Amino acid sequence: METLQKNTLNTLLNEYAEINSMIETLKTAKKAEKTTTTPVTFSLSDCFPKMNDSAIKIEFALPYRSRVTVTVFDSMGNVVEAPYFDEMMNSGTFECNVDRSGLDTGTYFYSLTANDEVISTKKLVLV
Repeated sequence: METLQKNTLNTLLNEYAEINSMIETLKTAKKAEKTTTTPVTFSLSDCFPKMNDSAIKIEFALPYRSRVTVTVFDSMGNVVEAPYFDEMMNSGTFECNVDRSGLDTGTYFYSLTANDEVISTKKLVLV
């Protein structure tokens, strides 16, 4: 009886290891798929900075090679952070980190421009 239980336990442990290995393989494949997929449209993600973060992460996607600029404005429309990138970029998903140390609390806006056309503008609230 004891040998049967040990064999059953070993079988279950081996099956668990195989299943766990398959799960890890699927996770890795999903990550690779996520990073290699070309975006279908331009997009600019919402940004929710945490109070203690020294930088604000802005993510955007490009469906094809474009001249890109990401700009941060105050509520009066004044540029408060020098444009980011302002260069040709291939298709893909990107991010830029805006140093928030020079920004006071308040409402700001950030925009994605591609090929001299404003694609999207989002609101950013710093507290």
